[in-house]
Order: sequence, then C-alpha cells, then structure tokens
Amino acid sequence: MNRTFTSVDRYRFGLVVFTIGFFLTVALIRSPLGRLFRSVKENEFRVELLGYNSRVIKLIAFCWAALLASLAGAIYCVAFQHVHTGMFNWSISANALIWAFFGGLGSLIGPVIGVSVLLPFENFMSSVTGYPRLFSGILLVVVVLVHKDGLAGILTTLSEWFKLRQPPSIR
Repeated sequence: MNRTFTSVDRYRFGLVVFTIGFFLTVALIRSPLGRLFRSVKENEFRVELLGYNSRVIKLIAFCWAALLASLAGAIYCVAFQHVHTGMFNWSISANALIWAFFGGLGSLIGPVIGVSVLLPFENFMSSVTGYPRLFSGILLVVVVLVHKDGLAGILTTLSEWFKLRQPPSIR
C-alpha cells in the first residue's frame, strides 16, 4: 500500500511531536535536574559549592535544547517537504527570540503564546499593509513595557487580579 501523507497528516504529525516534546520538557523542568537548571541560572557559584558540576548541567541543558531544535527542524522538513538555505539565516533565530520575549521568558507556555499571537498578527498586517514587522515590533515594545514577563506575565497578573476581586464564596 503506497499512501502519501496529506497536509492534514503532516500537521497532525507536527502537533504530536510538538506536544510530546513540550510535555517531556515540562517533566524535565519539574524533576530535580530541572531544579538544578534553575539553580545554575540563578547562582552558578552556589551550585558549585553544593558539589554539582555546573558545566555538566549546562551541557545537559544545551543538549536538550539541541534535541528540541532538531525535532523542530524535522517537523519543518515533514510539514513543508523541503528545506532551503534561507533556513540557515540569523533571522530565523531572531524570530524565535522575538516570539519568546513577546510571550514571556519566565515559563514554557510564554513562547508558545508569543508565536500563537505574533504569527497570525504578522500575516494579517502583511495583508493590510506592506510592513508587518514594523507593527509586530511596536506591539513587542508595548507588551514588554507593560509587563517585563511578556504576554504570559500580563495574563498571570490579570488572572490574579480577577481572583482577588471575586467575593468570598458562601459555605
């Protein structure tokens, strides 16, 4: 049986691989090794004093990030069925950083929110005007000025504010 994958099949494959990678990363961050990642980020010297090798911890984090980046590249290859040399440009990495800053750097869901909002916004603005990056840059500056943790930080602050405004429940 010779079956070709449709665009919906490729989308589902990408979604499944992304979901598995996301939840494996959540599990890794909640593990003791994830606590060591955060500790090295906060105070590398203190981690060394506790007897851990911070270079090994950083190497593990780098290898995990490289694994996720290679999975993203594989998803791209499967989804679009080709890879061009433009994918090796620095602007691809800059896009990822912009999405992360916009969504928020303090959580895993922040960059997901960032890409989920900015990509459709840029597509819309490119159809309306010829300068989608101009408006996404302005939007990025506004969001970062409003809350340093990006869109995820704004949403967290709003949810906490609404929780405080609710009247106590009657029991």
